[in-house]
Amino acid sequence: MIRILHLSDLHFHRRDGDNIAITTTLDRIATSYAEHHILITGDITDDGHERQYQNAQAALERFRGRLWMVPGNHDYGLFGSFYDETCAGLFDRYLAVPFQRATFAEGCVPTVNILETSSEKVILVGLNSNLQTIDPFDFACGEVGEAQRAMLAQILSDPASHECVKIVYLHHHPFYHHPFLRLLDGDEFMQIVLGRADVLAFGHKHVAALWQGTAGIPWIMAAEDSPGRPSVREIAIEGKRIEVRDVPLGISP
Repeated sequence: MIRILHLSDLHFHRRDGDNIAITTTLDRIATSYAEHHILITGDITDDGHERQYQNAQAALERFRGRLWMVPGNHDYGLFGSFYDETCAGLFDRYLAVPFQRATFAEGCVPTVNILETSSEKVILVGLNSNLQTIDPFDFACGEVGEAQRAMLAQILSDPASHECVKIVYLHHHPFYHHPFLRLLDGDEFMQIVLGRADVLAFGHKHVAALWQGTAGIPWIMAAEDSPGRPSVREIAIEGKRIEVRDVPLGISP
């Protein structure tokens, strides 16, 4: 069996005293779920400052080899609104490259990782949904982009993946239509994953939600901001069977 915990929106700050809720959550996960993989759907830092990335790297080091992540809008710049090339590069330098040997800043290319046991094979497809803009009217909107959508369609349609469990994850909520938070090409993106993905996971809105059997996808899940929460969502895969539930962390709400 393969078990995965879905986290999102950690928002590491520069001062250690502001990260207590985050580190408490990670401590509980390290103690209670030592064999689980960890999936983080962006906003790992609060505004992409190098000190925030250093704090995040140090706190996440214990999960090396079982940690999978994508960037969020806050990772790429101030207030999550203004894209900064330096911040994007720091995400790769401190997180993507050391933990999963991937890069996100140099072109939008899906990251693909495979988790495999004797009876399970899971394909993790991570997308960079950040919008490279400094226009304040874009606020915290995102976009997968035509090139990345085309590559995603090819990955999900590959006959070699048909017997695998396919998990697609990104930061932005793909069908939340708030004008300042939405995924600009969410409709086009959903057409690609419809009936092809087994799990679709994201964060961004800081509101937990779960949809089962919607849009031809067995499980769609939105994570709230994870620090300090009493539970975390678990994806358990046995063969081709997928179960999703909340598991406790022992943190008082």
